Amino acid sequence: MRLLTYELGIPKIVVQQIKKKTG
Repeated sequence: MRLLTYELGIPKIVVQQIKKKTG
């Protein structure tokens, strides 16, 4: 998961927010 976020260049905070939105 971390590798994906780094490749996409998305901050951890944004990823966490997206996860919360998705459920």
